[in-house]
Amino acid sequence: KEKKEKKEPEPEPEPEKEEEEEVTMKVHSNVAKAEADKAALGSTTVFVANLSFSVDDDAIKAAFKDCGEITTVKWLSDKETGRFKGCGFLEFESVEAANAAIAKNGEDLMERPMKVTTAETKPARAPAAGFGDRPQEAGEPNLEVYVGNLSYSIDDDSIKVALKDCGTITNIRWITDRDSGEFKGAGFIQFSSLEESAKVIAMHGQDCMGRPLKTSYAKGRPDKPAGAGGKKFENKLSEKPEGCTKIFCGNLPYDIDDDKMKAFFKDCGDVTAIRWLTDKVTGDFKGVGFVDFGNGASVDLAVKKAGEQCSGRPIRIDYAN
Repeated sequence: KEKKEKKEPEPEPEPEKEEEEEVTMKVHSNVAKAEADKAALGSTTVFVANLSFSVDDDAIKAAFKDCGEITTVKWLSDKETGRFKGCGFLEFESVEAANAAIAKNGEDLMERPMKVTTAETKPARAPAAGFGDRPQEAGEPNLEVYVGNLSYSIDDDSIKVALKDCGTITNIRWITDRDSGEFKGAGFIQFSSLEESAKVIAMHGQDCMGRPLKTSYAKGRPDKPAGAGGKKFENKLSEKPEGCTKIFCGNLPYDIDDDKMKAFFKDCGDVTAIRWLTDKVTGDFKGVGFVDFGNGASVDLAVKKAGEQCSGRPIRIDYAN
């Protein structure tokens, strides 16, 4: 009998790597193309600079009325002084409107040539961790604690009620947007002892006016009561304009009014006019305003009051046009 040859088992087919790689490359290519197509459409937001310090929402909208509807105006201010930087971002209803606005680069607005460019986009942030999990430790023990995720209707009285079992609150400092002055739903609360501030840290995640609190120790602040030291208040004055009779006031308490402002500057001279800045859409007070004295001598006295407390807040002051 003839000996039959033993057949080796046929090897299993190799995964089609080339096909997989090709599919992967196509997917990446499609994503990249989509991003490129999106970028090619342009931005609806423009950056405007070299603006007059007396410009406001109405004036900027009037300047660009021929371009299209402006849906959002975002002014930029110094994070230390709160003073308007003479620039901001304008968002239009369409890319075409934004491009028309860019074409106005160099045109005069209130005797200043505007600088108008496409706004640079920031890279997208990574998704935040779930609320219940702290991405970081609560921090080093401190008299001052950060409280976040607050209701936008919260005020000094309601936060004191919410934290009444923790101890004595010595200072409250709400966090507002440095550009718009709008409340950001967070703040810093200072207590008279570390034991009291620790109780607030333990309230992380508990309900406050229908929202779970976010709490952590404030960073970079000394464990001393208010007024006992720490970082010195700095108020950098700009160059005084010729014939200046008006000042800018920032970091104002939200219960400020004309009478309180006049009382604050009573030693400087007569206040002839006060203009509070409010949100054009909501009408909410932005925590800033302009005070006119009608003469330069009173302005010189007024700027020396920078840093003085007004209803628990150190007032920021600068010259205004």
